[in-house]
Parts: sequence; C-alpha cells; structure tokens
Amino acid sequence: MKRLSASDISALEEIYVVFAPKVRSFVTHYIGKEEAEDLTQDIFLKIWQSRKKISSILIRDLDSYIFRISKNYVLDRLKHKKIEKRYISESVAETAGSEPQSRSTEEKIDNRSEILRVNERMQQLSELQRRIFYMQRAEGKTYSEISHALGISEKTVQYHISSILNKLRNPS
Repeated sequence: MKRLSASDISALEEIYVVFAPKVRSFVTHYIGKEEAEDLTQDIFLKIWQSRKKISSILIRDLDSYIFRISKNYVLDRLKHKKIEKRYISESVAETAGSEPQSRSTEEKIDNRSEILRVNERMQQLSELQRRIFYMQRAEGKTYSEISHALGISEKTVQYHISSILNKLRNPS
C-alpha cells in the first residue's frame, strides 16, 4: 500500500494480477461478460486515482476495499442500464405514437420538444461522433468493439462519448 500511495505503478500491477480475475468474475456475474473487462479496468483506474487516499488502509482491508468499489460500480452500471432502458422504451413508444396513457398532455408536449432538441443537437455532431454514439447506444457495442470497428483507440471512443453526452445535455 505504501508503494501504491507513492505512485509506484508496479504496485498497482501486482494488485491487478491478484485481484483482477476475482473482480472480473464478480462483475461478470451481475453485468455480463461483454462489459466486465471495461468495468474491471475502470475499477482499477479508480484505485490508481485514489491511491493517495487509500494509503492508510491496512493490507488485510485491501480485499474488502476493492470489492466495495466493485459493488458500487456494478450498482451504478445497473442503475444506468435501467434508466437507459426506460428512456429507450419511452422514445420508441413516442416515435410509434403509442405513449403511455398516464402521461398528461403537457408531459407529452415537453417530451416531444425535448426529442426535437436532442435531434437538432445530434445534427450538430460530426459523422464520426454520430456513428460512435449509434454504435454504443443503439447497437450496444462496448468501447473496445467500437474502437476495433473504427480503427481508433478506446480512449478516443471514450472521449467522443463523453463529448457527445456533454453536447446533448448542454448545447453551446
């Protein structure tokens, strides 16, 4: 832990070798194999980013700390998937004209207006950004799959997704 808190990358590598298979197995159980590798990488990136804060953790607590982070990441991903699924099903229902009956007329108008605004913002994206967003959101491809298909790095895919979401939320 001292080596890790002193930014010794080899300490992280040693921790990764010991814990990554266990974390990946845990994540796969709840999220599935497709996303397990990405999420496992994110978990160890979080450990590296918080290395200064965890310097006081005793070595015997490292196992529980890593799995607490893993559990939180899994719960966040499951919540995100639930919200995404609900948004997609509502969007499909609105597009098909079969909106849920419980919505008021004002809500329907607000939602249609929001869809129009999102569509306008999507048109402001580059062709590459629209393609990346479609592959990730509509086709459910992982960053790795997108990077291989488009011949760009995973970090570039991650940057584009982040940039796209920011543009969709906060138009300039």
